[in-house]
Amino acid sequence: ARPKRERISPKKFWIQPEHVTPDVQTVAFMNSRELKYAMVNEAYLVRKWRNDQPEGRASGMPAGATELWMAFGYRAAELACGRTVRPLSGEDLESAQSGRLPPTRCSLSTTLRFLQAMASVQAGPYSALQQLLGRSLEHSQDMRPHQCFFVLQAMSRLRLKHPKASRLLQRLSLAWRALPEKKFV
Repeated sequence: ARPKRERISPKKFWIQPEHVTPDVQTVAFMNSRELKYAMVNEAYLVRKWRNDQPEGRASGMPAGATELWMAFGYRAAELACGRTVRPLSGEDLESAQSGRLPPTRCSLSTTLRFLQAMASVQAGPYSALQQLLGRSLEHSQDMRPHQCFFVLQAMSRLRLKHPKASRLLQRLSLAWRALPEKKFV
């Protein structure tokens, strides 16, 4: 008999207690795995910070977090699409070409994780959000029902609309009973 696998909670898997907030400049050189963990940990820190504020979620972002989430969004879109999506006007032209472009695009699950992290804090550049959404919807036929749910949840949190959303909802409705109730919050 195989030994029973120990279940690790998602919080213990994703949230690293020794996490250090990266510099905006170093984000441009992160690979997909580093970026995924950094985004999830930073989203956790932002949500924790918002919970400590008297205004709650309406309190905005901590100091310096807006620039960091812009850099996260641009790098995530670069990794997901395989090309740069940074603004290319004037002085930004030099900084846009300072990051390294990935040789291949990252996986669909990684793209969904990027989108989820950005949706949980409701931050990031609009162009990058559109690129991530477009990249994930390219594979709408290959998505499993829970992945369809993740995309629709992110779209709802970010207040994004897309013509393929109805198709995702239709695919999701076919497997509605198979999804655990705890996901519908």
